[in-house]
Amino acid sequence: MPGAMHELPMTGSPMSEQLFWCLREAQRTGSVGSGALEDHLEQAAGYFASGGPPGGVCVDLGSGGGLPALPLALAYPTTSWTLVEAWERRAALLRRFVRLLELTGRVSVVHDRAERAARGSLRGAADVVTARSFGPAAVTLECAAPLVRVGGHIVLSVREAEAPWPIDQLEQLGLGAGTDWQAGRFHYRCVESLAQCPEKYPRRPGQAEKAPLF
Repeated sequence: MPGAMHELPMTGSPMSEQLFWCLREAQRTGSVGSGALEDHLEQAAGYFASGGPPGGVCVDLGSGGGLPALPLALAYPTTSWTLVEAWERRAALLRRFVRLLELTGRVSVVHDRAERAARGSLRGAADVVTARSFGPAAVTLECAAPLVRVGGHIVLSVREAEAPWPIDQLEQLGLGAGTDWQAGRFHYRCVESLAQCPEKYPRRPGQAEKAPLF
């Protein structure tokens, strides 16, 4: 993922204050976990710490309260984002945040299951797909792989001791082996799309959870 890391909005500017307000509201409604907002922003920054896109089409799965997508959208003004969120209340909150942060021209919110979103116009359109606490890796990758173009990347936040993902199952989704990095206290893994994801993926909603690929 070539490119330069940008600074995330932290404090001191009107837009950073708006972002902090949005994240506090997301915490109040349970869309973002407890903890210092600076820690959440640090984790968001790490998604592109190995070199983020100077531009491009990005999709965030299970956006919840807007992490990591909203801070990254502010930090990378030449990116466009689609935030996919299955919960109607959270999707409505995200749309409100997008307006408050003046991102309506390049950030949109889709209220749908990721499995259904991957069957529509988003399929094969993304340069980068991100996810934070979406679900187990096998479930996340099955939903993400159909969205990313060949040559694009999927970036996930992972545990410190995350085991290697099985290459045979990754290849079933058209993906290559993962590359890991650490940014501060947080850990990440990126996989590249090497081939178009087969049409049979993703399976119907709930099937990946019931019978994960790995």
